[in-house]
Amino acid sequence: MKEYLIPHFDISVVVNEDGSGKITSNLKKMVCEASCPSEGDLAAVDAIEAFILALACEGYDVSEQRFAAALRTSLDAIANNY
Repeated sequence: MKEYLIPHFDISVVVNEDGSGKITSNLKKMVCEASCPSEGDLAAVDAIEAFILALACEGYDVSEQRFAAALRTSLDAIANNY
């Protein structure tokens, strides 16, 4: 089992030996506190969470600082474009 933490976004990803995984996140809560989200915002957050989980299950280290910076950019784009 491998666990990745992205503390700034309160995200935890656990990847099991068989390649399956689980993500826990407060991204939706963070988006809701930042603005009054549309359904598109929440769907986009779901998609980002799914992508984070998929990357971790494929062996990418989603706890790296570069990944957290890219995640921040993605969340900013969601906030600015929906």
